[in-house]
Amino acid sequence: LTAATGLKRLGFILLAAIAGGLVVLTTAGYLISADTGRQQVVGEIRSVTGLDPVLRGKASVSLFPTGSVSFADVVLGDARQPALTAERLTARLRFFPLLIGRVEIADVSLDHPSIAIELQPNGQSNWSGLIEALVRGQTDTHHLAAFSEMRIEGGTVVIRDEARKLAETLHGVEFSLAWPSISKSFGATGRFIWHDAPMDASLTLADFPAALAGSRSGLKLRVFGAPMKAAFEGAVSFKPTLKVEGTVAADATSLRNALVWAGQRPLPG
Repeated sequence: LTAATGLKRLGFILLAAIAGGLVVLTTAGYLISADTGRQQVVGEIRSVTGLDPVLRGKASVSLFPTGSVSFADVVLGDARQPALTAERLTARLRFFPLLIGRVEIADVSLDHPSIAIELQPNGQSNWSGLIEALVRGQTDTHHLAAFSEMRIEGGTVVIRDEARKLAETLHGVEFSLAWPSISKSFGATGRFIWHDAPMDASLTLADFPAALAGSRSGLKLRVFGAPMKAAFEGAVSFKPTLKVEGTVAADATSLRNALVWAGQRPLPG
């Protein structure tokens, strides 16, 4: 067997494998309709997160070059004053389950979401009901075998507190969320723009279900950019009242400039 003959046979094998893969994907296209993909993806998102997204736009199923199901105009929360709206939700699908016509999500991404956080004087927010649903979802062991990554791309976060006359907006939010699958921890890394300054951030919760329920959980938070750098490592709990304990480290080239950037009154002198 010469080298040329071996390479030729290897080429034929690769061509046959590619052709077989295309045939399989074509066959899977007949097994999975847009309605079937829609129902199975929504069902898996509900079982993993406990949340029930409202899909107001069209759904589309794509199997090449990778399997995915996309939904336009997605809403979470009250339809009149939603906590989250997104131009598109895309669920990337695992390859091998597609071969038998089954939909399993590998990861989920939200394109250009708008997230509204309305804080109320009694300590509640428009996310309180959604967080309760998340708590219920985390008590279900089915989510251990499901997807564990969510991404936010081109998002906007608006925070309002009428009691304190506070209104802040984060632009250009790009985050990757490591959803708990095997362990209890939750991690988020990414960047955002606040007061015209790009900031990188990371967040880690040691016990995500406990944190959602308001119980004590380890917390690591880091925010760094040109105006300042800050890090916190400790623990947080919300029941019976908010309690935070740990170590804070922060530095900036100019304290005055950092305070002005944050919208605070600078020190005198």
